[in-house]
Amino acid sequence: MPYKEDMPREMQQIATALLDQTRADEIQWQVTDSDSQFIFSSTRSAVLIIKSSDNLTANPRYQLQLLNGSGAIITSFVGRYIYDNSKGEFTPTGRLKLLEELYYAARSNALNIDNTLGDLYETLGLEPETSTE
Repeated sequence: MPYKEDMPREMQQIATALLDQTRADEIQWQVTDSDSQFIFSSTRSAVLIIKSSDNLTANPRYQLQLLNGSGAIITSFVGRYIYDNSKGEFTPTGRLKLLEELYYAARSNALNIDNTLGDLYETLGLEPETSTE
């Protein structure tokens, strides 16, 4: 696959596959030195999902970075709010929902949230709530 500076189609495919495989517990994310970043590494590459705040609007911004085996950033895929002149307000880009879902799935996976909650519920004798989704 030839390298291009901006690879939105490829990054969309990667983000979707990461989300699907994370939800299916087929891949394992790791914590990083930052509370708002999680990393998934394969043999010769990695991806980093990052949550930050847009400096201008204070809205959340999500970024998926593709890293090579040395840790250098190859490309980034960003989901954020943009100003819609016709509405007079900031609206989310189409990428935002995908990257937001990936961020929270990666966070849950890396921090082992489901098992942690399950253990605490069991210890306290609580019944877990069933999801209506």
